[in-house]
Amino acid sequence: MPIRPEFRVLYLPNWSELSERVRFQCAGSRCQDCGRPHLVTVRCLPDGRWFDESRQTCRDRRGRPARWPNLIEAGYFRLTRV
Repeated sequence: MPIRPEFRVLYLPNWSELSERVRFQCAGSRCQDCGRPHLVTVRCLPDGRWFDESRQTCRDRRGRPARWPNLIEAGYFRLTRV
């Protein structure tokens, strides 16, 4: 997400380097809150559960293993880009 010109004064001059280091090196290209991989399209349910293809499991909104959706719930999967 680009920095708005009016807020640029609030950021350090090397902000893009810091941001990249935190997102890719420290966090391992995953969201630190939910564990979703960066720049990947994942299948999500309205209650926050999502399918982790790399681990072949369903996870909750905090990244912990969650129960699999039943057939009715599975109809509500939507694709979301992280």
